[in-house]
Amino acid sequence: MFGKKGTSTVKGDATTYIGTGMKIEGKLRCTGSIRIDGEIHGDIDCQSEVSIGPSATIVATIHAANVTVNGRIEGNLFTSDQLEVLSEGHIVGNVSNPPGKLIIHEGAVIEGQCFTYDTPKKLTQVTDKSNKGSKILTTQDKKLLDPPAQGKAVG
Repeated sequence: MFGKKGTSTVKGDATTYIGTGMKIEGKLRCTGSIRIDGEIHGDIDCQSEVSIGPSATIVATIHAANVTVNGRIEGNLFTSDQLEVLSEGHIVGNVSNPPGKLIIHEGAVIEGQCFTYDTPKKLTQVTDKSNKGSKILTTQDKKLLDPPAQGKAVG
């Protein structure tokens, strides 16, 4: 179940539950679905569904097939299928998902940009400006790290 230090890999179809009062720091990888009501600082990589409950606090980059948010996320979110932000959901970061697969309920908040893509993300080696190191990022991640282009002022 555990890989390298600070990395947890969960396998199988059962739902994994991270309850209120539980705090995890590091990388979380899973193939089955996961429900989070606790606190996570790091990265989440899930091949299935991630469900963020109202008591959850997430400071992480999330890559998953489906994500349902009803708590707080600080970090970028990438889904290969659907992203649903429920009424108590609050995302501070950019989101990326396929066209037509973003559902935002009344009361939900997204403080960031929403991107759509038609093709799967390709991995690219780039320099991560936030950590001043080098790591594998998707081309979508690289776009989110680069500052937006400044347009010409019309006068």
